[in-house]
Amino acid sequence: MIGEIDSDCTFSSALTVDALSRVLPHETITDVIAQERLAKSATAV
Repeated sequence: MIGEIDSDCTFSSALTVDALSRVLPHETITDVIAQERLAKSATAV
């Protein structure tokens, strides 16, 4: 599971999908992105 980062966190904006893909499987990254999109579209008015 990927942990959530607080919105006020100053986590590096330089972190890229390429960097993530070195430590996480591609499928995990795409699944998380898809879940986020669904969650945002479900809360959109």
